[in-house]
Amino acid sequence: MQNKGVAGSPYIKSIAVASGFRNQGAGKLLLTFAEDKYRTISKHLFLSVSSFNKQAQEFYKANGYRAVGEFENYIVDGHSEILMHKKLH
Repeated sequence: MQNKGVAGSPYIKSIAVASGFRNQGAGKLLLTFAEDKYRTISKHLFLSVSSFNKQAQEFYKANGYRAVGEFENYIVDGHSEILMHKKLH
């Protein structure tokens, strides 16, 4: 995690859950941890997800994130990194 990632707001660099622990709530716990950490210092939280990672995109959408930008051919040629945002309350 970075305290000053996008326009001065925190940015989650990466969340990863080992395949044997997926769909058991571990990802939600990690995301909640990050949100709780930054809620006291920021109203906004950002992360990015690869365009080919549809499962992760749906996970973030289900947890209140929405796509706000796209970096074409940024990491993998032919694919984008999608910038996602959530307003913290």
